[in-house]
Amino acid sequence: QVGLASFAPRLDDEGNSIQGVEMFARLSADLGLHLMASERRDVAQRLREFSGD
Repeated sequence: QVGLASFAPRLDDEGNSIQGVEMFARLSADLGLHLMASERRDVAQRLREFSGD
């Protein structure tokens, strides 16, 4: 499990950081993360692949 936060001053109508929401959407897509995904993913492996290690 992990907890992440972002801080960027421009907020949308709901009070969420516009840049933060975009960053987390891209991070989720890049790492293949989804709350409702049925299969478990090796996030550490995905990070290594993403960084080129």
